[in-house]
Amino acid sequence: DTAKHEVKVKVTDNGQGQLVAAVTGNNPTFTNTYKAATTSATITATKVLDGKALEAGKYEFELKEGDKVIGTATNAADGTVTFEDIKYAAVGNHTYTITEKAGSE
Repeated sequence: DTAKHEVKVKVTDNGQGQLVAAVTGNNPTFTNTYKAATTSATITATKVLDGKALEAGKYEFELKEGDKVIGTATNAADGTVTFEDIKYAAVGNHTYTITEKAGSE
């Protein structure tokens, strides 16, 4: 909070040998807002092909959340399939489905 709050203290003599302090504006409230930083996740898979050497980019995969396709990726020569990072700005649970798109082999 960048607010400035003024607190005043007026000290008086009560005429009986004592000083008396009166405070105005005491106990101000400072308010801050918390927001967590965003994060991201990288989802990966592996393609295995029996009986033939894998070729990079030969097989295509979809990443879905529900019925919505949120990413596609192809395999690397070593079979690695890496989807683009998914960014998150809010708390919550997410369930994804990875499927291989039909090819000609």
